[in-house]
Amino acid sequence: MCQGLGVRPGKLKEMRCTESVILLGHFYPHCPQPDLTAGLVPHTDHTLVTILLQDQTGGLQVKRDNQWVSVVPIDGAITVNIISNDKYKSVEHRVLANGSAEARISIPLLFHPAGVCNEDGDSGYYGPLVELLSTENPPKYRKFTLKEFWKQSQGKAISPNIVTNAFKIVAEG
Repeated sequence: MCQGLGVRPGKLKEMRCTESVILLGHFYPHCPQPDLTAGLVPHTDHTLVTILLQDQTGGLQVKRDNQWVSVVPIDGAITVNIISNDKYKSVEHRVLANGSAEARISIPLLFHPAGVCNEDGDSGYYGPLVELLSTENPPKYRKFTLKEFWKQSQGKAISPNIVTNAFKIVAEG
């Protein structure tokens, strides 16, 4: 992950970003009328990194050019979603109700900010990694505290960009 971002190997581990992990298991049984039922509504993840293992049943869709596109499962592949000052986009996605005769199973592994997952040590502020910033690529998100992050992400209906929009820096002009 570090190499793909262009930061030194082990950077995220050193920042303790791998210490707050949630493993979920989603089970989508056969739905006799999938066109009348919502699966998982459109949203972006409110995690630092999401790693998803899905079976071959399908049902995951991503929004691309304002159109929903099905993510075709590839045996043994994982899907990764990351927040990275927009170097990689946290893509809007949804899950369709399962019209397949087989049940669908997906297993996301969610990496959330831990108490000291930031470059400021114990100051409690999070923001874009310094290595990702330059004059040509200024911060697109403001620094925020862990308390602000959880306030934005918990206790709210799942929806697109709920966390990223809360901390996005609006360009002047």
